[in-house]
Amino acid sequence: MRLRHKIYGGGDEIHLPGLPPIWVQAWLILPILALISPFLRKATLSGLIESVFIALGIMLSILAHELGHARMGQRFGLRPTLIRLHAGGGEVEFDEGAPTRREYRLVILAGPAVNLLIFILCLSSCELVKTFLASPPPPDSESFLFIRELSAESRQFLLSMRPDPAPLVVLRWLGWFNLALAFLNLLPAYPLDGGHLFHDYLEARLGRRRAQLWTGLIGLVLAILVKGLMIAALTFGMLIWSPPYLTPNWRAFRQALNKRASLSHPDRP
Repeated sequence: MRLRHKIYGGGDEIHLPGLPPIWVQAWLILPILALISPFLRKATLSGLIESVFIALGIMLSILAHELGHARMGQRFGLRPTLIRLHAGGGEVEFDEGAPTRREYRLVILAGPAVNLLIFILCLSSCELVKTFLASPPPPDSESFLFIRELSAESRQFLLSMRPDPAPLVVLRWLGWFNLALAFLNLLPAYPLDGGHLFHDYLEARLGRRRAQLWTGLIGLVLAILVKGLMIAALTFGMLIWSPPYLTPNWRAFRQALNKRASLSHPDRP
C-alpha cells in the first residue's frame, strides 16, 4: 500500500484507502502544543511519552469527529470529498446534495456522538487498567506475603500514593478531552456543530436572516467569554486554545444586519 500525499495551502493532503482525502494544516501543531504543555513541562521521559501519545490522540480524536460527519453523510447519499484538519478544528466538504432537515441534523450530531463514544471507551479502559493494577501480586512474588496481610482499603491507599502509569494518564486525559470536544462543538456559535443546529432550528421558525442574526450574536457573546477565560488561564500559567472564535460570528452577525446583503450559509461540518 502506497501512501499518497500532496502539499498545498500550508498543509499536506493525505490519501488513505477507504477514506476521503485528509488535508492537515501545519498550524494545527500550535493548539496541540498548547494543550500538551503541562506534560512537556514535566521535563521527564514519562512526560515526553505522555505528550507524544496525547498529541497523536488529539489529532485522531478530531479526525474521528469529522469522519463521524462523513460516514453519516454517506448514509444519506452525500459524498465526502475532503476532510480538513486545521488550527480552528476541522470540517468535511461534501458534494452538493439535498438532505432533508432531519438528515442534515443527524449528520451534524454524528461528530459529537463519536467523541462521546471515545470518552466512554477511554474511561472504561481506565477502569480496567486500575482494576488490573489493584489486583494482588502472584503468590510466588516477594511482596505477596506483605500485600496479603493488607485490607483492600489499604491496598487502594498504597496505589493512590504512587503516580499513575503513562497509559492511565493518556487514556484519562483523552477521555475528558473528547467529552470537552463534544460539549464545545454543541455550543450555539459559528462554525461549531451547535451553531449549525441552532441556525437550522431558528431558520425553520424565523427565516434565514434572523436565524443568522441570533446565532451570530450568541456566538459573539460566547466567543468573548471564551477569550476572557483564556486570558484568565494565562495568569495561572495555563495555555487554553478553544472555540468559538470572534471572526465567523461577527461576519455572520454583520451580514445579517445588512438587509441588502445576500446571505451565505456558514460552512457546514
